[in-house]
Amino acid sequence: MMRNETDDVAWEYRYLAFHPCDKDTRWRLIHQSVVKQGEHAYDRLHVVCPTTKAERDFYFDNIAYFGKL
Repeated sequence: MMRNETDDVAWEYRYLAFHPCDKDTRWRLIHQSVVKQGEHAYDRLHVVCPTTKAERDFYFDNIAYFGKL
């Protein structure tokens, strides 16, 4: 279980590392931002696949830790 915002962000990067964009290639982070929707806050990681050039956004709910670092 994650205890704070730092642990949460580290988990997000581990998630990307273990979910490659193609068989052997990891996503490359282009931009990270926080998106607020109502009372929720989400980390948005905009990534690109170096081999296919596909782009994708990953959203991670961080309401439990946002602003508590």
